[in-house]
Amino acid sequence: MKVGDLVRFKPEDWGTPLEDRPLGIVLSEPYKFSAISAWMVDIRFPGSSEVYSTGPETLEVVSENR
Repeated sequence: MKVGDLVRFKPEDWGTPLEDRPLGIVLSEPYKFSAISAWMVDIRFPGSSEVYSTGPETLEVVSENR
């Protein structure tokens, strides 16, 4: 997972059909978040200025930024 990749939440983590899962763009490569000792990645969804952090294991890459 790299900066610029397009991602969606995996079905088992979001629980809805593909068309209902938002498409986001990766803003950071996975990093270690020491407060909870877990790997995190920052993503942003269209129409929102908020940055959302989640574990990379909850996401699937839809399109890779080469």
